[in-house]
Amino acid sequence: MNRAGFIAMGCVSALALASTARAQYLQEFERNTAEGLSDLIAEHQEKQCQKGRPPSDSQMQSARDSADRLMAAYFKLTPTSSVSDINRVFNIKDATSLWRDGTGLVPLARMTEHLGGPKPDPKPLYFVTGGDGISASGAWQAVASGGDAKATYYVVEFRVSGGGLFPGWRIWRMAVVDQGDMPPAAPGPFCHFNVGANW
Repeated sequence: MNRAGFIAMGCVSALALASTARAQYLQEFERNTAEGLSDLIAEHQEKQCQKGRPPSDSQMQSARDSADRLMAAYFKLTPTSSVSDINRVFNIKDATSLWRDGTGLVPLARMTEHLGGPKPDPKPLYFVTGGDGISASGAWQAVASGGDAKATYYVVEFRVSGGGLFPGWRIWRMAVVDQGDMPPAAPGPFCHFNVGANW
């Protein structure tokens, strides 16, 4: 190959690298822009909540639909589910996202090791949408067959998570609690989650 050929190949390689770098920059810019916009909207809605304005009907319906979808996916997880399966329900990259059972806090990536068999027909007990429009809290109850079977309660907090242009709802924190016949109390209206509260 002559000198001109080497120069041409070098130019093509440089253009390809520049194009890749530009695409990566644009993806990062779009992600940061979307997350910043989402945070601004949530902050505005939280301030409105603090003034006594509840979330809109559409926000509450969107949160509830998302929670029902996520809980259905959660109850399909098994001890052999992959990390990808878990990440469709939780955001594994979020260090504040938690799961615990009677043994204590468990890393999300190892959560399925603590799952038993399928729970029969879990029933929702309560659901409350946060005033910021990107958080919600709910509880579900499942009772195994048998006369002396105790209820298992799933106390769950949800929030919009995941980044990208279209961040989605994920389970943020979940506690799996065996409490017999004592269901957890429903929370009152809230505007925003306290990251360290009750966990």
